[in-house]
Amino acid sequence: MPDHKSLVMKQQNKAGIVQKTSPPQSLTQILKVVSSKIELLESQILRDVQTDIPLLNNVAEHILSSGGKRLRPALVLLGAEMFGGIDERVMQAAQVIEYLHTATLLHDDVVDGAETRRARQSACRVWGNEVSVLSGDYLLAMAFHRLTKLRYPEVLELMSETTTRMARGELLQLTRSYKTANEDDYFEIIINKTACLFATAIKTGALLAGASRKIC
Repeated sequence: MPDHKSLVMKQQNKAGIVQKTSPPQSLTQILKVVSSKIELLESQILRDVQTDIPLLNNVAEHILSSGGKRLRPALVLLGAEMFGGIDERVMQAAQVIEYLHTATLLHDDVVDGAETRRARQSACRVWGNEVSVLSGDYLLAMAFHRLTKLRYPEVLELMSETTTRMARGELLQLTRSYKTANEDDYFEIIINKTACLFATAIKTGALLAGASRKIC
């Protein structure tokens, strides 16, 4: 004989009441729906950055294989999953997002004079500022070249706007000091420097999977 809880759930289902589920308790749970795609993406990110320039390959492998949660490409995949699902274009866009992010890390470490990045020596400490900056430039250029191949003007426009905002955030940070910056300054910097790429990642996945610009 069904218990009281089962009877209540059955009645709610008949009435069209949606059952509430417990929210994910960890990042691993959130990413579980795209975990297999993230594993595939990891190998593609390292494979597709290879060139005929050994120095560039060494720099790219040094920073791309140094860890990181791949949150930004994961958001591209999650954005797509909310609509039409993940296809080859979505996977390409996820790679682009990671290359863009990596380019900014190479540049940031030069600007900040960083000694380490993800528990390793920063690229600028290993190979010098010139190599680090030029490698970042290459990744940035390659990312936009791959974007053009998607033939999706809205995504290209969104990514162009985002990289402009990220550069603006870096410049704003250079012109502000901890002593003079207020809360508004702080939020303007972190929104442009960091948050906008997270937002663009999930928007890109959604757009490529069929979401309308109005929704995004």
